Amino acid sequence: MTLSHVNDSLFWVWTKFFGITISQGLRTWSILTTIYGTLAFGFVCLMWVLV
Repeated sequence: MTLSHVNDSLFWVWTKFFGITISQGLRTWSILTTIYGTLAFGFVCLMWVLV
């Protein structure tokens, strides 16, 4: 998920909508997807322990 920006249409819509450059978009998108992935992994680990 961290390197999905090239094939992710939301990335391209998001960069055009907010008027940011592709390099700024890559930086923020990579950070956001890394955070989302880490949170999802933590949630799954927590659910594994509880269930």
